[in-house]
Amino acid sequence: MRTTLDLDEDVLALLREMARRHRVSMGKEASRLIRLALQRTTPGKEPGIAGFEPFPGEGRIVTDDLVERLRDEEGV
Repeated sequence: MRTTLDLDEDVLALLREMARRHRVSMGKEASRLIRLALQRTTPGKEPGIAGFEPFPGEGRIVTDDLVERLRDEEGV
């Protein structure tokens, strides 16, 4: 089906690159990505990452060093 979309420049550039990598048209790649997004969305809820609903942010960055320190403190 033919339609017209008004996409942001950065989104268009990424879509074009993904379509090139997968050797398909931009329309086919856009359909694939939209289909994936729609399958992951639960009505009334924000979509999570791969089905996992992340914990609310606390405003700090979790680094490998922090994880290692916490493991040492907990004896894990």
